[in-house]
Amino acid sequence: MPSPLSVSGSCRCGAVQFQAQLVHEKVVNCHCRTCQKISGSAFIAYMIADPQHYHLVAGTEARQHYQSSSDVQRPFCGTCSSSLPIVDTGIQQVFIPASLIDQGLEALSPQVALHMFMAENPRWHEVGDTAAQFAQFPKT
Repeated sequence: MPSPLSVSGSCRCGAVQFQAQLVHEKVVNCHCRTCQKISGSAFIAYMIADPQHYHLVAGTEARQHYQSSSDVQRPFCGTCSSSLPIVDTGIQQVFIPASLIDQGLEALSPQVALHMFMAENPRWHEVGDTAAQFAQFPKT
């Protein structure tokens, strides 16, 4: 029986597909400038998985990478340009764009847990919830 936090997802065209087990059902909103540029919005909503429980099911050949900073490679689909999950082995987390999740969320009640990189939040966007806010990446 799959875990209640098991999810599966894909990019827009379906070329890249993955399965993961979420660490929790919380949503982390990243307001960094790179996420803004990639999404065309004020932030990207991520859900977190452990790298040991994240598996690429299809699309290795479709994945491309953009080195957005010295320590972060941002994968995207070379066919449809969808942002893909970021595997950060340094902190042992996979940041899955929540909009990529196709199955598994129907049994959950995801809530925004925090907003990070609020120092880069655009002036035109006002956060409308009471979740914790961090100027940069939160220290754990």
